[in-house]
Amino acid sequence: MTLTSLFSVAVYLAVMLVCIVAALLAHRDGAPHRHILSWALIGSCFVILMANRIGNIEHQLRETLRAALRDNSHLSYNDRWDLQAPLFVLVVVIALLLVYFAWRSWSRTRNSKRIRYLLAAQIAILAFLPLLALRLISLHATDELLYSGPIRLNWILDGLLTGIVGLSALLYIRRLRQKPQALHTPNHKQRDRHATKARSDESN
Repeated sequence: MTLTSLFSVAVYLAVMLVCIVAALLAHRDGAPHRHILSWALIGSCFVILMANRIGNIEHQLRETLRAALRDNSHLSYNDRWDLQAPLFVLVVVIALLLVYFAWRSWSRTRNSKRIRYLLAAQIAILAFLPLLALRLISLHATDELLYSGPIRLNWILDGLLTGIVGLSALLYIRRLRQKPQALHTPNHKQRDRHATKARSDESN
C-alpha cells in the first residue's frame, strides 16, 4: 500500500469515528431516527472506502473490466469508447441530478442547522459515487484530468468530499452539545435568581 493510500485510510478512519460519535450522540439526545441511521450509514461508507484502499479493490476491478473488453470478440479493446461514452454521459447526468437534488433539499432546510449539517454529509458521500464511477470507466480524457500533475484532481475531490463529511459531523456534534445550553437563557437565569432570593427571604 502506498503512502498516499495509507494517509487516505487514516483520514477515512478518523471521519468514520466522528460519524459514529454523531450517531451515538444523536441517539442519546433523542434526535430523529433518520439522523441516527444516516450518520451510521455514512460511517459505514467510509469502512467500504477504507477496504477499497487497503485491498486495492478499485484497481483490480478496473483491470478486470479491461481484461473483459480485451476478451470480448464483439468489441475491440481499441473501440472501448463505444462502451465508455454512454457510461460517461450517464454518470454526468447522475451528477447533475445530484446537484439539483442538493440545491432543492438545501433550500428547504433553512430553519435547522442540524439538518443542514446532516444533509451536507449525505450529499458529499453520494458525490463519491460519480467520482468512483468516472475512475472505473477510465475514459482517457477523464484519466488525464483526474491523475495528471503533481497534485492530482482526484486527490483534491476525494479530500474535499471527505473533509465535508468530517466537518459536517463535527458541527452536528457541536450543535448537539450546545442544545442543552439553549434552555439556560438569560430569562431563565433571572428567574433562577428571583427564586433563590425568594427562598432566602423566606428562610430569614
